[in-house]
Parts: sequence; C-alpha cells; structure tokens
Amino acid sequence: MAPRAKPIGMDRPAVLAALAGLLAAPILGYLATLRPNLLAGGMVAAAGFTVVLLNPRLWLPVLMAGGLFDEVFVPTGFAKLGMGDLAFFAVVPAFALRRLVDPQPIELPAGWGFLFGFIGLAFASTVMGVNPTYGYTARVVSYQVALVLVYNLARDEDTLRDLLVVVAICGVAHGVIALSLPWQSRLEGLAQQPNMLSVRLALGIISVIGLLGRNPTRPARAGLLAAMALLLTCMVLTNSRGSLIALSVSMVWLLRHRKGLALAFVVSAASVVLLVPRNEDRDTQEMMSKRLRFEDKSVDHRTGVLRDSLTVIQQRPLLGVGFGQYQELDRAVDIAKGGGRSAHNFYLGTAASAGVPALLMLMLFAGLTVRRLWQRARATEQAALAGDAAAAARRWLLAIIQAMALYHAVSLMVRDAARIVEWMLLGLYAAASTLGPPAVERLSEARARRAASAPRLAG
Repeated sequence: MAPRAKPIGMDRPAVLAALAGLLAAPILGYLATLRPNLLAGGMVAAAGFTVVLLNPRLWLPVLMAGGLFDEVFVPTGFAKLGMGDLAFFAVVPAFALRRLVDPQPIELPAGWGFLFGFIGLAFASTVMGVNPTYGYTARVVSYQVALVLVYNLARDEDTLRDLLVVVAICGVAHGVIALSLPWQSRLEGLAQQPNMLSVRLALGIISVIGLLGRNPTRPARAGLLAAMALLLTCMVLTNSRGSLIALSVSMVWLLRHRKGLALAFVVSAASVVLLVPRNEDRDTQEMMSKRLRFEDKSVDHRTGVLRDSLTVIQQRPLLGVGFGQYQELDRAVDIAKGGGRSAHNFYLGTAASAGVPALLMLMLFAGLTVRRLWQRARATEQAALAGDAAAAARRWLLAIIQAMALYHAVSLMVRDAARIVEWMLLGLYAAASTLGPPAVERLSEARARRAASAPRLAG
C-alpha cells in the first residue's frame, strides 16, 4: 500500500507572519494616506527589528549598548524614551517570537522571589505615595524583564567576553563625544551630568583592562592602552570623586595579583593626573582642588540630603514617600536642603522612596547573586591552580565581572541609579555566577558519584 501523501500546510512561522500581515494591513493603509513620515519611520524601525530578530547574537550587544546610551532620548507623545528603552522594545519581542517558533524554557535567576517582592512593594509605595502614579512601576517592571533577559542570554563565556568589547567601545565613544561637546568646569557628555558620565567611563576602563589581560597582539595592546588613557583623562575631567574612589577600590582588588597590568594602569593614571590639570585654566584647577579636598558646596548639600533621607526612613519606614518620587520629598517631611534634589545615595534613596522592606528585598537578591558569583570565582581559581587551562581563562573573566560588581556597589553609595543599565548589570552578574564548573570540579563530582555507587554495586 502506497504511503499516504503528507498534506501541504503552513508551519508555525508562516502562520504567525500571515496573521501579523493581516493585523498590520489596516494600520499601514491609514499611515500611507495620512501620516507618510510616520510610516517611513515605522518601516525603518521594522527593518531594524527584523535584523535583530534574525540574528540572536545581536540581542545582548544591542540591549547593552542601548542601556549605556540611555541618556539619548527620543521624543514621544506618551513617555520619555531613551535608547535603552528602544533597545528593550526591539529585543524583548524578538526574544518572545523566537520562543514561539522554537520553544525553550525561560529561566529565572536564583532569588527571583526577592525581585517580585521588590516590584510589589514598589507598586504599593507608588500608589500610596505623595504623588500616586503607575508610570514608575511600569518602568521598573520593564527593568526587571531586562534583567531576566540578560540572565538568559549571557550564560556562556564567549557572550560575556563579547560584552566586554561592547562596554569598552561604548565607554570610548562616551569619552570622545564628551570631549567634542562644549563643557565648562566638569565634563558632562551626553549624560549632561558628570557623575553619570563617569559610570560609563569607569565600566569602559574595567573592560579595557579585561581585554588587556587576554594577551592581545601588539597593535591591539597599543590601541587598548590608548583607549585606557583616553578614558582616564575623561574620568579626571568629570571630577566625580565618588566614581574615582569606587574605581580605585575595584582596581586595587582586580590587579592585586597582576603586576604587569597594575603597573600599566598606575603609570597611565599618574600621567593623566599630573598632566591633565595643568592644561586647564586657573578656575577649573581651583575647582578640582576644592573638590578633591572636599571643601566645595556639594559636600554640604549632600550632607543635608542624607539627613532628609534618614528623616523619611524614620517617619515612613514601610513604604517611604513613593517609589520614584524622592524629588518630591518636601511634600511629605520638612527638608533640610532645597527640594527637587536627588538622593545622591541609591541605598538610602530607595529606602526613603520605596521603604525599608523594598530595599531589603533588592539587597537580598543582590547579595545572593554576589555570593554565588564569588563562590564560582573561588572554585574556578582552585581549578586553575590545579592546572586546568580553561579554568584559568574563565577565572580572569570572572575577575572582571567581580570588579564591575565591586565598582557598582561602591559607586551607588554616592550616586543615584542610571535607569535600565543598573539592572542589566545585575543580570550580568547573575549570569556569570552560573558559568559551568571547571574540569577539575566536574572530575571531583564524577569521582564522588562513583564512590557513592561502589558499595551498592558490591552488594
């Protein structure tokens, strides 16, 4: 009996494409007749989304680059969207569509319940705050989704190493753009805020050092050293004390066992510190000197803002004044320093705006993530000392991620969060903490399993 012919039909991708075309046809017709400019912009956006959809390797670089340039805003009628938001809106649908065509489980990082607790408390705080609104909660939910997305996409060494290149390139781009834009006493760049610019520069410096540690060719090494000099120059010109202190702490920790890299960094930093201020005018030199001696007005203002934060935490410990509403502090308590100022301390600012329980939820997740990252790095180091070559390369990669986490934690003591990029970095740390065990560790586990099963086999 002849085999029955297989009926001709449409596979799932074709069905989805046909449905999308049917749904989009009326909209395209309306735009073609009444809003041709908007249609042209939509076609460009659709083409970009198609490229991202068909190239999964672009998802994470696009998302990370967008987050690092999130201060570049696109005007819309309903919200203030940065490049990080636009990258998020491009990558998330691509990620979801891929899961419809090729179903794969979406994994959540360890301690994800703390993140959900944070979102719930942030929502309650916003609704019951001094200016009830849902916008801040919607934005923080999107940031949590970005964290989970990074966690799912970055759990392999090659992807993490590629991301170091992306972060380094973005840092250099920020530095070049900042130097080309007009500025007065402190370098501000696209962020229009020295402290926020310094975050991008510091992450770029850590990534450049990570690339230098991979023993590049001589031309590549020369280019990386030039990039480090540029980034350090821009860091000094931002005169961001907190960021410089945080970077110093992370560098001392990272380079404590790498004498060659430590020497290169110290020589570059010393040259920049000695030469750059001399090329500035007298007023700028005086301002830089005052800031380094902590004698400027900013110190007094920040002291007052910290007192305001502690006052709110004491009076409203459970839900604060409302998540994302710190600048409206004067509507809830008597403040010491002018209204409309930011907290200048992420931890106290979160406790004052969303409440102590919300901060606790976030810190529990972050603490669990950092603990797992350090445990993985310690196990990898032991394997590297035992002669595992693959573990030695992975150890340096984990050290760079640890240095980023250390800089991140310290710098947040003296600044506010920089929107979506903070959460993507947290997802990056969580992803790095799940890198596969080194060969020595796998061998030890196999021996342990054989030893456990030996008595049963003998019986």
